[in-house]
Amino acid sequence: MISFYFISSVNHRELIDHGLTRDNGDDLQVYYHANGQHPAQIDRILRGLGTKSATVQFRLQAPMSANTVDDSSYFLVLGGAVSGSAMDNPNRVYAFHDDFSSSVLKKEWVTNNYGKWSVQKGRLLGDTMRENIKNYVEVGLYVKSGFQWKDYEVELDMMETGTQKSAPGPLLRANNVDHSKTTAWWFEYVASNSDACTMRPQVNNKDGGWKYNSKLPTGFNINTWFHFKYQVLGDRFSQWANDKLVHNNLQVASEWKIPAGTLGLGCHRSPNNCKTLYDNIKVRLLVASPPNVTLRTSQLGHLSQSSLLGEKKLPADSCRQIHDASLVNNKPRAKNGIYWIKTDLEGRSSVQTYCDMTNGGWTLVGKISGKVGNIYKTWLVSNYNTAALKTPKITKQKEYACIDARRLAVEEASSILLSSGERMDGLGSKWVMWRLPGDREKNLLWNHSVGQSTVNAAVKTPIMVYAWNGNKKVIKDT
Repeated sequence: MISFYFISSVNHRELIDHGLTRDNGDDLQVYYHANGQHPAQIDRILRGLGTKSATVQFRLQAPMSANTVDDSSYFLVLGGAVSGSAMDNPNRVYAFHDDFSSSVLKKEWVTNNYGKWSVQKGRLLGDTMRENIKNYVEVGLYVKSGFQWKDYEVELDMMETGTQKSAPGPLLRANNVDHSKTTAWWFEYVASNSDACTMRPQVNNKDGGWKYNSKLPTGFNINTWFHFKYQVLGDRFSQWANDKLVHNNLQVASEWKIPAGTLGLGCHRSPNNCKTLYDNIKVRLLVASPPNVTLRTSQLGHLSQSSLLGEKKLPADSCRQIHDASLVNNKPRAKNGIYWIKTDLEGRSSVQTYCDMTNGGWTLVGKISGKVGNIYKTWLVSNYNTAALKTPKITKQKEYACIDARRLAVEEASSILLSSGERMDGLGSKWVMWRLPGDREKNLLWNHSVGQSTVNAAVKTPIMVYAWNGNKKVIKDT
């Protein structure tokens, strides 16, 4: 049975184009739904946003046998989230993660009496100094929890700042970190602007030498950041430098096979000491035959049926939601026009109304012209004459139309705007606007049908009203 880190691929570009998610991924969440339990959001990491092959990374929440399929437990929930609400703690996604945001080393790291290791300005500095040690490779720092790791993938950023010909590098499958008995796969780079690199195996302090040579895409030199990725799987390994393949699934000789081991950092014994910076270290556990987990797409808990946000099958919470979901480079793809918007207090019904996307996603909730009689039982508390809301332009005298805007006013809106109605394509030339107060309640806000005496007894909140011409005024009795 296995329960490991998992990656799922998704066409994020298509989701953006369909208006189902924002380009920054803030409203894309992963939920786990086990039988008999409520859905629970789990941590995820997104990569490749805005592309056709974005990845969603998370850990399986329950053990699964290899080569099995789970197409019902994991959901990709689109929309409805505010910035920062998605759970993306990498410490709960990766087997090990350290971006060195803390000023001190995590307790998972163990120093091995070789060199000085410290966190400086959000990066790890390993200074191995000029120590004359007889052993071949010196492990200066390692992850104590990783000795049982069998197959895994490591990513890290590395920059050598010491002298030319210093030879730093990570040690994978580090099974014995004793300097006199070093057993590990060591990836060595010599800081001499050379593109040469090697995987140099060590078993019981026996140096395999330059057994597995290759070339970097650019020369390894001091004061230059490199992004490295390594995979170890059985008796094979692969390496990438700056996303370019360097070693491709090479098999080591049987004498160098190491069944399991942790991640270590160190340097070759040399009079030229290493002063190496490391950052953004990630470890993922791998399995030879992983299970297949299918992310089912949902929109606020309901299957999207591939509908566009704002269509009848997928009504939006507001025009602003459609506007924000369509943003690309801070510009909306959604156009001014008619969309389906949720109404009533529970948001179970929806109607069509006009959305002004050009000015930020305003939702047309009502329009009125001339004297229309007593409308307090319907005005903005029910859907009335909604066919007239397909355009903001007022075309008839003594007419009104509205939607039930209480849910919008309490849960979605931040501002109210009254506009003149001479235009067919959005806000009129004259308008006034004010912001809604906080701590609003459904049964109190905008519920004018409770009667005049109740309205008079309600708490009055002063507001600042802004006008199209730059004027503003505080209204106290509201």
